[in-house]
Amino acid sequence: MTERVDRGPASDGTGGAKTGLRRWLVWSALLGAVAPAIWFMLFALDGLSYGPYVILTRLWPSSILLLSTAGSEHTWQAYKILSVAIVSNMALYSLVGVLAWSIRRRFGH
Repeated sequence: MTERVDRGPASDGTGGAKTGLRRWLVWSALLGAVAPAIWFMLFALDGLSYGPYVILTRLWPSSILLLSTAGSEHTWQAYKILSVAIVSNMALYSLVGVLAWSIRRRFGH
């Protein structure tokens, strides 16, 4: 009978680098979904004034895609464009997360 040795957080045998990268990818993608969520919460509550609008558009760069929904706000096509804008923002944040992870890994913790 062999005894299983716990090797820390990456005890599944994949190695610590893959686990760390996955964690960075998940958290950065979730962070990419936070800006659209805040956008819609603020807009649903009271509308957006200019200050938060400028900040949120900088945190959600793919929100420029929402311009193509003008005049067709509650149609299936508009919802597809909205989902593409949110998913592309999550992908952009994931890319930035991977770059940050690789820089952090290369130059130390």
